[in-house]
Amino acid sequence: MILINQTFALSVTATSATKPDGDVLEDLHLRLAEKKMLPNQHFVDKGYVHAEIIAKSQDRHQIDIVGPAFPDTSWSSKDAERFDHSDFNIDWESKSVLCPAGEKSRDWGNIPDRHGKPSLRIRFPLPVCRSCLLHAQCTPSAAKVLILRPEKQSYEALQENRKRQETPEFRALYAKRAGIEGTVARVGTNL
Repeated sequence: MILINQTFALSVTATSATKPDGDVLEDLHLRLAEKKMLPNQHFVDKGYVHAEIIAKSQDRHQIDIVGPAFPDTSWSSKDAERFDHSDFNIDWESKSVLCPAGEKSRDWGNIPDRHGKPSLRIRFPLPVCRSCLLHAQCTPSAAKVLILRPEKQSYEALQENRKRQETPEFRALYAKRAGIEGTVARVGTNL
């Protein structure tokens, strides 16, 4: 991992190959905070960009994580005519969601994801979904189920990052990382 702060100090962290990239970022930020060397922006690759990292880095250290998030690979992302999360009105305070047809969710609860981490499952009433005229655009199953990050801050941070990474401004900003990677690779060959 490469980090360049506003005074162009370089920090390189090496870990075992089995440790996920994102697991080292908070420790690195804490070490840099102790030295009063936190950057304004941290350029990272996809392995570091996930909802919790984006939200925690901004909230705890005011660091803008600059890197591409993994794309949405859900059923709805495969066709522009299908409804995705942005088409649902999520009210985090009242723990309810309105679907594009104006129907209210039935259940709001936490479940573990496939990695054992918390996620939020929101379900809509089966009879309402089955009779809905928008059903084919909404879900391939009998009733709509939304699986989201469990808290508002990380959910919204990920959605914003996905929108941001599609802009020309982001691509220009992220191009700086390629230059940094090239410099570090060159230094590594001269050791």
